[in-house]
Amino acid sequence: MRTPGAKALRQTARWLRSRFSRGALILGYHRVAEAGSDPHGLCVSPGHFAEQLDVLRRVARPVALHELARGLQTGTLPRRAVVLTFDDGYLDVLQQAYPLLEAYQVPATVFVVSDYLGRQFWWDTIAEENSQVRSLTSEELCRLAGTALIDVGAHSVSHPTLAALPAGEQWIEIEESKAKLEEILGQAVHAFSYPHGSTSAATREMVRSAGYDYACSSANDVARAASDRFELPRFWPQDWNGETFERWLRWWL
Repeated sequence: MRTPGAKALRQTARWLRSRFSRGALILGYHRVAEAGSDPHGLCVSPGHFAEQLDVLRRVARPVALHELARGLQTGTLPRRAVVLTFDDGYLDVLQQAYPLLEAYQVPATVFVVSDYLGRQFWWDTIAEENSQVRSLTSEELCRLAGTALIDVGAHSVSHPTLAALPAGEQWIEIEESKAKLEEILGQAVHAFSYPHGSTSAATREMVRSAGYDYACSSANDVARAASDRFELPRFWPQDWNGETFERWLRWWL
């Protein structure tokens, strides 16, 4: 049975912990686009994303995910550190998000579903008006990865509910996505993101064994020194204007 108000109590407890222990916020996005219909809530408009980046530059310290992971281990994390991540690897991350990230000099990690490069995701085929929405091609991904601000991580081969799969299938999703992206990029892939946030102790051990250095979940919390580096929590900003985003951000910083 769910206790009334339990979610709010957990949120308050997380906020209280953030007041007394230094940590960082990892923000998760999917798309930056003007979407007439957004049934899955994946889009932040370019205008609002620009406003959010402006807030980050003014009131926070944007850092790369690998800097955060190292800082949590060494205790050298800067105050008010915030990391940006993108799941799935949509084309508009290159076309819409990256020019804004470059303008505001904010780094980001893009987690890519390796078997969908240049293709439409299955959930976008459901809505006919999203028929032109697709992921990055291999060439587009290399162009994005060749910039100074972007790191590429893996987001599985096919975007399944990972922890629900048999162990052998989980291993294929975890290991083969890393191998394929490394072959395309010609460089190591250090980070993983769990599709649908689906993970378990066994899943995390497979991610570790596959050679990743850290991984992001979908749980809402502040990342701190005690956080499992293979289950780093994230928050998911909505299509908020700068004023709303700043209020939310200052609550957690």
